[in-house]
Amino acid sequence: MGDYQFPQAMPSMSPRKLPVVSLDGEAYFFDLRLSQLRKVSEPHEFRDLSPGERKDFLEALSYLEVARRHADDSS
Repeated sequence: MGDYQFPQAMPSMSPRKLPVVSLDGEAYFFDLRLSQLRKVSEPHEFRDLSPGERKDFLEALSYLEVARRHADDSS
C-alpha cells in the first residue's frame, strides 16, 4: 500500500462524515463499515481493505481524533 494521509479528522458530532484519505495522489472516502476505500470523484469505485490495512487506518484515525481534541482543549 502506498503512503496515505488524512486531510481531515473524523468529526465527533452527527451527522458523521466519512474521512477523506489521500492515497497516491487520489482522494478516497474511508468507509469503516464496509472496510473499503471509495474514490471521492467516483464513489461507486472502491477498493476492499485487508484486515491489516483496516487496522492501520483505524490507528491513524484514532491518533488524529486525539490530536484534534487536544487542539480543541488548548484553544
